[in-house]
Amino acid sequence: MNNWLKKISIVVVGIFWAGISCGIVSARGGRTVVAGEVIGRSATDPAIVMWYLDDPFGSTEQLAQRLAADGSFRFETEEITHLHDVSIVIGRSVRFLIAPGDSIHLTIDADRMRRGEVAEAVRFGGDRAKENAELIVCQEKMIRLQNDEPLLDLATTPDNVFRQIRERMARYEDSLNRFASVGPEIRDFMRRELLFNLANSLLAYEPRNPAARVKLLGDSIFGIHDEANLRTMMFPYHLNFYADTRTAIDTTILAAIRDEDYALAARKTVGVLTEEPATGCRDVMLWGSMIALAEQWPALCDSVAELRTAFVDPTLYERLQMQCRTFAKGPSFPETPITGIHYLTPADSTVEAVPEGDFFAYLAAKYPNRVLYIDVYATWCAPCRAEMKYAPMLHETFSEQEVVFVNLCLASPFDHWRRLMTQNPIEGENYWFDPDATNLFRATYRLSGYPTYLLVDRQGSFSSLQAGRPSEMEYTIRQINTLLGQ
Repeated sequence: MNNWLKKISIVVVGIFWAGISCGIVSARGGRTVVAGEVIGRSATDPAIVMWYLDDPFGSTEQLAQRLAADGSFRFETEEITHLHDVSIVIGRSVRFLIAPGDSIHLTIDADRMRRGEVAEAVRFGGDRAKENAELIVCQEKMIRLQNDEPLLDLATTPDNVFRQIRERMARYEDSLNRFASVGPEIRDFMRRELLFNLANSLLAYEPRNPAARVKLLGDSIFGIHDEANLRTMMFPYHLNFYADTRTAIDTTILAAIRDEDYALAARKTVGVLTEEPATGCRDVMLWGSMIALAEQWPALCDSVAELRTAFVDPTLYERLQMQCRTFAKGPSFPETPITGIHYLTPADSTVEAVPEGDFFAYLAAKYPNRVLYIDVYATWCAPCRAEMKYAPMLHETFSEQEVVFVNLCLASPFDHWRRLMTQNPIEGENYWFDPDATNLFRATYRLSGYPTYLLVDRQGSFSSLQAGRPSEMEYTIRQINTLLGQ
């Protein structure tokens, strides 16, 4: 074992980590509060504050609200299930640690945030104030150090990939040890955070076969069953990537999903993943896989008896039942006025502001009695651009039918969107969302990332928040035809 891994394993973290280190993560959260105020604001500063919960068992990925006139904000949730880091975003991101039942207060200086002085711009109060004050200073410097380094060389053997990771972690260890004012708990957290930031780059690694990738992702260096790793929000991404790769080896699972035999897919997936050791980390993998299937097939819990005993934490089965009931009802959202949306007029390519109001009410009025296939993308998103190559075939399939293709550009600079529209025009109705509109839209409609595809029926109601992609042509055509026939 490497020296830096030995040091991780022997750190005595004490009661600070007691919420997670004493045993399996509980999926039962407590009422958790994050409140604060933004001072030193200017007219051009963001008016929307986002809280990314980043909880692997949560049903809500992000919350958003408009700042009050005095710059204050307050969030409450029961979706935090264990101690881990989360993000508040107001122009820039502020990361901090939180556990179920915590009440945390932030004072954010917008003027210093504009200057990039994130560590100096934030003061913490309430629970974990000391630890989070240490974390923000340490994190800013260490993430900057990591970002300044070149990407891992993945065009090589697994042994060479691991050599690069070990060398970098040794350098990070040396740097962390220079933070005399930072306690061992925060240094331990940062080691894990930096390790899984590196691990995230393995998404682009293409070994000879899936079994080789499983071996790589499951290497002891990553400790995929060390529940203490769940303190960093990056770790569940690694676990889900590992789980997806493991289940992909069983080709009957992918075939069952393609044939919409979700019962078989679920049973096979449960069989594969329960071969892993019985830990909270296995629960994360199983939860992510089952939620993805339940979104497509809400009868999951009623039809797959194996799920009743599959989770180490039995409360997760109860939670999954609740999610299935929610999915069965179909997506439903409160009316949410949004401003900052702009429309590209097809006739002369001018851009006009969409009136403030509920965006989907606007779409229903503009395109009455039409099925809407909605592509939510960002200009910098490579998978988004790749999917756009398949879109013309989908458009052609429905060119004579009552289907409108709507393209929503989020999280992208206005000039980048305009350049894309000029150089590579996207067929359909095109809209751009400014940063505040992006954040409010993402939180309201629970978007997990880019690209996301939505389907709206003729009555203006959501049919799917996870519609098929253009590249999944046969499946997506079936979804649209179902709505046209209703």
